[in-house]
Amino acid sequence: MSSSKKRMLLIVCILLFLFLIVFIVAMSSPLRESDTDVNSYFKENDTPEPKVRRLSFQDKQIRYVSSGLEPSDSTIAILFIHGAPGSSDSFYAYLADSTLRRQSHMITVDRLGYGYSDYGNAETDIQKQALPLAELINQTPAKDWLIVSHSYGCAIAGVLAIQQNSKIKANLMLCPVIDPNNEKMFYISSWPSKPVIKNLFSKAFQVASYEKMSHVEELEKIEGLWSQTEIPTTILHGAKDWIAPVENANYFKNFISDELLDVRIYPDLSHFIPWEQADLVINELVTLIEE
Repeated sequence: MSSSKKRMLLIVCILLFLFLIVFIVAMSSPLRESDTDVNSYFKENDTPEPKVRRLSFQDKQIRYVSSGLEPSDSTIAILFIHGAPGSSDSFYAYLADSTLRRQSHMITVDRLGYGYSDYGNAETDIQKQALPLAELINQTPAKDWLIVSHSYGCAIAGVLAIQQNSKIKANLMLCPVIDPNNEKMFYISSWPSKPVIKNLFSKAFQVASYEKMSHVEELEKIEGLWSQTEIPTTILHGAKDWIAPVENANYFKNFISDELLDVRIYPDLSHFIPWEQADLVINELVTLIEE
């Protein structure tokens, strides 16, 4: 082997080794922030300190973070539901937004299994994921609720809207993963839930893997519910979404009437609309608040 080929092989080996280290470090991240970290985020962004609270639900505690107006019977409330993996911090930027804070009471929640809500224990049943969120809505006074969800969280939001249709004004879904016939699987999706190697991954990624590997079956279980939807539902999806195929955006057209469903597909956007297109989402929320 020539010296130039040896050098090239050495460079490739080094790059692969560095990639492996980065991958392991990333996959070992707990993807959750302590109460102190939450307050630090808002302080660094010159935003009034949020309230970090716990909701007792059955034998578990659900942590959530709230900001904006005080909840009351005359206040619009917004509930944010994150994807997989994730936690309440997926939507901190929205809770820090001055326009939304002036017009609404906002809550972002750690879903079951993530953050500080029964961390590490996967609840793959979508209807059971929605139950503590329904309890949170019932315990928080508000004139109307808007639900904002991303990716895996959208199916939970859809079930929640059916369970709480008298209290929810509208459902805003961002890049939903809701079509059991268009669930994109990745080679590494099952790794964090394999007994032999799962301890290489954080509990957040283990939970996400359990959810991912059972998601098609869970979506099929609730498919019969969607025709019960009575809440206006808006879907924002990117045509360049390589995680949730764009067919997911049109899935609800099979179950929800045109009068209630608004599907918008953006040709240049990806799966990361909540963070890359925050202004788009905020403008949509302001419109829903003012309607």
